Amino acid sequence: LTQGRVSRVMSGRDRLASLDVIERLADGLRIPGELLGLASRSWERAQAAGLIVENEHAELHYDGREYRVTIRRRLHNVGSEPVTRFLIRIAVDRYPEDQQRSNEFYRANPLTFNELQLSAYCGLEPMMWKVDHDRDAAKEVWLLFGNSTSKFPIYPGKTSEIVYSLTVSDAKWGSWFDRTIKLPTRRLTVGWNSTLAYDPTVVGAGTS
Repeated sequence: LTQGRVSRVMSGRDRLASLDVIERLADGLRIPGELLGLASRSWERAQAAGLIVENEHAELHYDGREYRVTIRRRLHNVGSEPVTRFLIRIAVDRYPEDQQRSNEFYRANPLTFNELQLSAYCGLEPMMWKVDHDRDAAKEVWLLFGNSTSKFPIYPGKTSEIVYSLTVSDAKWGSWFDRTIKLPTRRLTVGWNSTLAYDPTVVGAGTS
């Protein structure tokens, strides 16, 4: 399915007749089940069980050659089970206004984990990570609350802060920064940091 058709399905301007296709679409692209008329998917329940984002600060830095993304989240476990991993999604789009051109570009120039230089910490502890999905222009990664020397899950009632960062060249990014809020989030701030002259525009959208 093209991204254009996915957008038409999600906005109600198109439909899919096969339930199997709809379910695979939801799981493959991590679209919440309710947006496609499905029950919550298993990955949604695994991700959201008991977690509240008390504070998120997302910052994009551009030096004229590379974009550096840093995300800081304070997570509170209000559930009954320890949280041992946290799913993050990394997506790039050099030509957001022309999806066909963007798809062709990333097929020829896929984003790689080597160039991302992904690093993550929980407090002072480095976090290991595990790839969940690896596509040309999008990655999904489980950040693990542990490393080769220690484990530090978020226990029920406890709070931990994670920070992760990544780098993408401006050949594969674009002049935009998108934040999608899926977990209950009490506070969100977004920062733009560059020595170059820009006139940024902020746009927000809400879905009940």
